[in-house]
Amino acid sequence: MEKEKLKTIFLGGKNMKRNSIKKLLTLMLAFVMAFTLYLPAAAEEQQPTEPVTQNTITVSVKVRTTALNEKTLTSNEKVTLPAGSTALDAIRAVYGGLHLKTTVKDGVTYYEDGMLKWHTSQWGNYLTAVKVPGHSNTNKYFGDNGTPSTWHISSGEGYKFIGNLNDLEDDLYGEGNINSTFTNKVNENGYLSEKDYNKYAGWMIIINKSTDNLGCDQVLKNNDKVDLNFTMFMGFDLGQKSWAENAQGQWVEKPAWTIYSFENNEFPIIL
Repeated sequence: MEKEKLKTIFLGGKNMKRNSIKKLLTLMLAFVMAFTLYLPAAAEEQQPTEPVTQNTITVSVKVRTTALNEKTLTSNEKVTLPAGSTALDAIRAVYGGLHLKTTVKDGVTYYEDGMLKWHTSQWGNYLTAVKVPGHSNTNKYFGDNGTPSTWHISSGEGYKFIGNLNDLEDDLYGEGNINSTFTNKVNENGYLSEKDYNKYAGWMIIINKSTDNLGCDQVLKNNDKVDLNFTMFMGFDLGQKSWAENAQGQWVEKPAWTIYSFENNEFPIIL
């Protein structure tokens, strides 16, 4: 009797154990199935998404003569362009025209579009002139050697950085060479061109406050700020540190004469 009881208890315990194992196996199988079903979804969720390709960019563009008369020829224009567009593309969108005129002379290609003139060079495209109606040798921004004038296009004041320019000339070429870099002429009527007034004058492209770029050929990013501005001397008067050639033919780096601002036309501080 006692043996039967023990047998029953033992067998019952074994059955209980078998039932527990069966339940455990069923649970594990359910877990495995659930995990297997989850894996593809999880893998799909964790796969890195392809970057969205931006087909267009929007940039701000100004064309200015800040150092001459603190004027803006175009206001702060926002233009939308195809991705991969250059600074020249942006400037043409604001100050160009509908027809591109092309001529070739001595192996150099010259372009004219709306208010702009540029040409190719060994360093890429180079913008040489911007149309300024009425600009001529009898209607200049200031008189000889940066002195005040009463011409219509003038602000009535002289070149505001004349002191800085004369100091630089003195530093580069020695005493007795004050105003030696001035040409005091307009090279083409109706345009403001490179080497007007001074042999180191010309148009500079400032992108996001800096000239450390490829100029006309710089590929732009979204929200870039492009400033085509005229300098009398290598960008010093536009708030840029730059390079100047001394009497020995060496190019030396010199500090800016003012503080640059894209937002304001005025440079209130002369350094």
